[in-house]
Order: sequence, then C-alpha cells, then structure tokens
Amino acid sequence: MIAEWLAERKAADAGTMRSIPIEDASEWRLKGGALKHQTGGFFSVYGYHVSAPGSMFDNCHMPMIDQPEVGLLGFVVATGDEDMQWLAQAKSEPGSVGWVQAAPTVQATRSNYMRRHGGAPTRFLDLFTLGTDGSPTGRHNSEQGNRFANKFNCNATLVVTDVFDAKDPDWNWFPASYLRKALAQDFTVNTDARSVIATGDWALLRKAEPIFSGSTWANADFASLRNSLSHSHSTSEINQERVQDLLASLTGRASMKIQLTRIPLDSMPGWTLEMDGIRRAEELSFAGGVQMFSIEAPRREVEVWDQPFLIPTREERVCLLLAHLDGQLKVALRTVAEPGFLGRHEFGPSFQTDGDCPKEVCELMEQSTLSPLLSVRQSDEGGRFMRSIIRYDIIHLDESRAVALGEQVTWVNLGELEWFCRTPATTTNELRSAVSVLLSLA
Repeated sequence: MIAEWLAERKAADAGTMRSIPIEDASEWRLKGGALKHQTGGFFSVYGYHVSAPGSMFDNCHMPMIDQPEVGLLGFVVATGDEDMQWLAQAKSEPGSVGWVQAAPTVQATRSNYMRRHGGAPTRFLDLFTLGTDGSPTGRHNSEQGNRFANKFNCNATLVVTDVFDAKDPDWNWFPASYLRKALAQDFTVNTDARSVIATGDWALLRKAEPIFSGSTWANADFASLRNSLSHSHSTSEINQERVQDLLASLTGRASMKIQLTRIPLDSMPGWTLEMDGIRRAEELSFAGGVQMFSIEAPRREVEVWDQPFLIPTREERVCLLLAHLDGQLKVALRTVAEPGFLGRHEFGPSFQTDGDCPKEVCELMEQSTLSPLLSVRQSDEGGRFMRSIIRYDIIHLDESRAVALGEQVTWVNLGELEWFCRTPATTTNELRSAVSVLLSLA
C-alpha cells in the first residue's frame, strides 16, 4: 500500500529542518525589499499591495511568491498490467505534513531540472517533452492565486505500454486501485500529484471498467453516491456549445479590477521584520508570515539547503457541493479571481475559507447540519508553504438547498467537470485537489 511505502521511505530519509536568521542563510538575501536566491533563479518573495474592490483581499499588504518559471509535473502510467500502473515518487518536502508524500513521477521547477542548484539531475525528465528553450510542454495550470503571483505549472501524463524498472526505492509502481484509495487518505498524496490526476484522463484510474464502477476501497455507505457518479459520468454527453459558452464567460467576464503593486517586503504596513522572517502583528486569515529555514534531506538532489517558506495562520477548508438536478448528479463551481490571477477568472470549488465566496454559499456553509460524505486533510505545496493544511470536504445537498443558491454558482455534470479540468488555465489548484478526492471513488 502507498501509505506503508511512504512510511518506509520517511524512515530512510530522516530529514531535519530548523529556523535560522535571514542573515545566516547561505543562498538567500533580503535585497531591494525582496527575498531572492543568489542565482536569481528558483523563486523570490515580494511584498505586495492588493487593490481588489469588492474582494476580501482589497487594500491588503501581503507577501507573495514570484516564480515566473513553469514547473513540470508529470506522471508515467503503464497500461500493460491487469490494472493501470502509476509510477509515483516518494517526495521529500519539508513543508509537507509527514515530510514524505506521494508525488508525480517528475515534480521539478525549471531551476531544478536545469540544475541551477548544482545537484543531481531530475530522474525520468527525459521521458517528457521539453521545448527548444527547455520549457515543458503540456497543460499549464495555475497555482494558489492568493500566495503566488501569476504562477503556472505544466501538467503532463505519459502513457507507456509496460512497467519498467525504476531502479530507485524512492520511485515505485502502484496499481490504480491503490492510488484511488490513497486519494481518500490524509496527508498521503501531495498537491501536485492530485493536480495531475484531476487534469489527466480520468479513465486511467481504471483498466477495463468504466470509472466509478467495480471494486473500491469504499464501503456500502458510498453505494448510492457511486451509482450516481457512474450514471452521471457515463450518460452525460458534453454539450460543446454549453461548455464553450461557460469558458467564454470566464474570459469575457468584466475582469475584477485587481492590481498588485510591489512594495518592499521589509516595510509593509502592519508587518515586522524579525531575525528569521517577516510577521504581521494582526493576523490575516489568508496571509501568514515568511520564515527562513535550513534543511537537510539526504535523498534530495541537493542534500543541504536553506530557503524561505510562507507560514499559514490557520487550517483552511474547501468544499465541493454536489446535488441531483435535472436527473443528474452535478457539482457547484464558483467563479474565482484571486489576486495572483491578475484579474483573470477561473472555476474554483464551491466554497473555500481563504477566498471570496458568494454570500448565499457562505450562509449555507454555516449550517451545522451539513455533514461531508468525504473529508481529506492535505498539506498544500510543501516545497513553498510550511504546514499549510486544508480540509477538503465533499458534501451532498438536497435539491431545495441547491436551487436556493441560484446563479451564484455554476452547476456542471461530471463530463463537463472533467472537460474543464483538462482545459488549461481554467480550474484553480483548490478545485483540482477537491476533484481528486471525488476521484478516490472512481
């Protein structure tokens, strides 16, 4: 099982980390009001003033990560066995709960796979297509828009015929049935793996049977939901005119007047520069501080390094609302324009505590009678955030509550949801993670 393999790899990779003063960092400097790597690569942390009228982010001063490089997130999937086989990586990341979680076959920033760190090469990079400039080719999808400024990763899935020897204990092949179960477990599959799975071909989660059918980790309590998922996905025909209209509504919508203005990180109003980082006297629910760490991880490309991490203020919550409408099981999406999207809109989950949500959805989520069908806790982006925990809930609404949300959300069937997930720059990172929880039942 994947969880047992991760525990074994964690025991073999006894990584450590400690907070250090910024001035003691060997690779980072607070220069020109920003934390920057000495090579000029990887990423930088800037201070920003956010202007977003009507948003919870309006007139906020907050640190955000500027990382213009497009990273590569790639899974290799083999079709030759009785079940689909996925080549997972036991990825060691200091910010992840448990330190080691299941990651895509390749998970690397451009600076990493171009070896600007002077360390070991990225394994299996040669299996994926890079452009003439070294940039990855595939579906570009955004990262967290309230912590990254206009950041994208390239999601790719490579299908091969046969399993091959990975020749390294930190990579292992697993049947799709094992992967589906891991998607329902806390702190097991990392953010990037969930993103690739959600944006890929969902059919790769099963060999011969349609998805949401056949044997599963779930017990009988999920039978009704799985039947609805199977029916809705198998019978839903993609209405091309409808999905194109919905996509056009994202790009054609009058953009929220979002403006990000860089300001010196060490002189943001309300924030204090301390020895090991930057902190705010009064916490913002969506913007924690910045802290410098020194890390040792014996099985990474570079075994010793230092870097800043964004520090969260609380555990967040993301919910995906389901309801039976018009004879189909449908999912409620909201339209999102986070600060890091620079006014661009994407589809997000029905609800999230660290983002703008319609009043009607917020009022609904305050009701204690809403019990999740599925709930998974995940530490998001362990390579940039320190223990940033989000609880992802799947909740089924009765028809009356769903209808009461009116036009504040967009209801889509599963076929449309898969279409949007596979369309670049259309779904938020939080929506893709929530979808991956639903796909645990596939």
